Amino acid sequence: MAQEDYYQVLGVDQNATGQQIKETFRKLAFKYHPDRNKENPVAAEQMKKVNEAYAVLSNPAKKSEYDTLKNQFGSSAYTHFRNNYSDSGGPTKFSRNFTARVTSSLNSKIPGDLPGAMCLGIRQRRRGKDGHRFQLAGI
Repeated sequence: MAQEDYYQVLGVDQNATGQQIKETFRKLAFKYHPDRNKENPVAAEQMKKVNEAYAVLSNPAKKSEYDTLKNQFGSSAYTHFRNNYSDSGGPTKFSRNFTARVTSSLNSKIPGDLPGAMCLGIRQRRRGKDGHRFQLAGI
């Protein structure tokens, strides 16, 4: 199995600027987007790789960590990086962090008395008639 490399996925040099990475990502996202390639499942898989590569290379901290692993482990840096962001087959730290940010963002925009917040699995603090606080959690 060939090792992945985030720079090769995006087709950029390791010294590429943030702007170059962003422009290349946009071109590839347009090319491989599932809405434009409904009949091509390979394009959807390629889009996932492009999104992951961009998520790493556009974040200075993650890019630095990946570059360090690339210098240390060479072509197996991708595997080491992914192992650092996974929990024994569970969801990756990246996806958990992304979900937490989205949930937090939604939570701040949804009024506390909106019943739909329960459907989203967002915990809302409410006061009972007696003034005591209790928690509602979505099912």
